[in-house]
Amino acid sequence: MEEKELNREKIDIIFLLRIWLRYAKRFWAMALVMMMLCSGILGYMGYRAYRPVYEASVSFTVRVANPLYSGINAYNNATAKQLHSTFPYILRSAILRQRVSEHLGSANIPVITTSVLENSNIFTIRVRDRDPQWAYQVLEAVVDCYPQVADYVVGATNLVILDDSGVPTNPVYDLDLRSSLVLGAGAGLLLWMLFMLLLTLSRRTIHNEDELKRTLNYACLGIVPATKVVTRSKTCPLIHTDQGKFGFSESVRLLQLHVQKEMQARDHKVLMVSGATPGEGKTTISVNLAIAFAKKGHRVLLVDADMYNPSVLRSLGLEDKQTMKDYQDGKASQADIILRSGIRHLYVMAGNMDFKDGTSKKLLHEILAASRKRFDYVILDTPPCSLMVDAAELSDLVDCAMMVIRQDYASRAQIIEGVKLLTDNGLPLIGCAINGVTGNLATHGYRYGNGYGYGYGYSYRYGYGGYGGYGYGSRKNDSD
Repeated sequence: MEEKELNREKIDIIFLLRIWLRYAKRFWAMALVMMMLCSGILGYMGYRAYRPVYEASVSFTVRVANPLYSGINAYNNATAKQLHSTFPYILRSAILRQRVSEHLGSANIPVITTSVLENSNIFTIRVRDRDPQWAYQVLEAVVDCYPQVADYVVGATNLVILDDSGVPTNPVYDLDLRSSLVLGAGAGLLLWMLFMLLLTLSRRTIHNEDELKRTLNYACLGIVPATKVVTRSKTCPLIHTDQGKFGFSESVRLLQLHVQKEMQARDHKVLMVSGATPGEGKTTISVNLAIAFAKKGHRVLLVDADMYNPSVLRSLGLEDKQTMKDYQDGKASQADIILRSGIRHLYVMAGNMDFKDGTSKKLLHEILAASRKRFDYVILDTPPCSLMVDAAELSDLVDCAMMVIRQDYASRAQIIEGVKLLTDNGLPLIGCAINGVTGNLATHGYRYGNGYGYGYGYSYRYGYGGYGGYGYGSRKNDSD
């Protein structure tokens, strides 16, 4: 059991990393902006905060003033070491600071340091200040006053000047904008990476079947990979023309098998396809699902019931023709508004009506009642159910519904709200299709779909019954 938990945790971490990489690819430009912004801020702050510091120094030797010992190097070295060890205490003493302040006529004493060369009597005093002239003046005052104070500690000494820097002309540290810019760029990159991590952890969306199962108690009928439309004349890919997109076409065909199986089990004919928010790809799924049914020899009517974004006709390359609105106004017959799509067994009808209106809804009810006798399946492409009430208004006219969920798109709250609006009136939801899947899950989905359709058994159950191992075929001849 512990091993399984560890494996699951490992899988979750890997999946989390994949999601992070997906966001990183999507928001790579943000990384550049944050790096440039942070680099500019730190560079400007470094420029504004930079104050040149100058250092004045003097090196000297220490000799005892007593002529009996002044020629003995060891004695002089010991004296220098003793001076070095006692210098911090003398420097902090009130006597020296008072002497230096009196000598300069100012209480502003900058940083003073000292050092002694190892195994020698060479002694160095350094004074740093932003004003080079003042640093040198303080240094001279220390050289003049220090021996007087040290006389109380080590006795009389003589300082022999070896090197005097004079008034410094160059600062100790130059302005290093390059380091500030590099540090800022690194900070910006780190902030961007943390932001991507927070975005990954905070995005309550659906990425795979497991998350769908935990969020909704409904089956995943299919996983459809993301695909691009290569021509401007089409608004979505079509399985009967995009022969090169095998993964997409195969996934839609498997989705059709699963939908057909669910509808046959319940003796349903009219299917509503909806999504939680705009951009889920419900029209792409509706159109291609209808094509897949037609390719199996079923007579299919595809109804564009999305008055806000009617795109079914454009997806099939058809011109806008007579709609249900024309039928309602008496300008067309029911036969006139049912259009041939150019694909055998597939017919299309454009709604172009506000189905919240009672008259329009009654008219659609009449058309659907007649279509049940003429067609094997009727598929309605409806507006997003969590934003528009049209899908909910049509729930009592259809037999069942299917939700299209785009991977990592709508929030789980929106998806749950959309499902609730559809099912509140007792409309059966046969399952969901995860659309726009990228990465390994895209190919993983339709490979598992083959097993699903021909004997693959699920060990868990969903809202309207689980899937066991089974095989099935179409009711009609599979050929066109």
